[in-house]
Amino acid sequence: MSSAPPIDLSAIPEDQRDAVLAVLRERDVLREASKRLEHLVAELNQAVHGKRSERLSEEQVIDAPPVRRCAGQPAATGAICPRTCRGPRR
Repeated sequence: MSSAPPIDLSAIPEDQRDAVLAVLRERDVLREASKRLEHLVAELNQAVHGKRSERLSEEQVIDAPPVRRCAGQPAATGAICPRTCRGPRR
């Protein structure tokens, strides 16, 4: 956000000061709401993309399809192809 210089209310005509003050109050309220929303978005991103999101529950592990080893790879290498086997990995 831009940091505008403070407004000198004495330079504003008296009949417009109340409107300017109302706009400034609304701006402050919107800034606070924006900060809260940014915090919630950050929490959501952490929940969706963070380390804990990659962990599987016990039910997910039980329901997961079996993992097949790649053809041409000895079992000792640990190379696995979870979907299709397309030959050795490089």
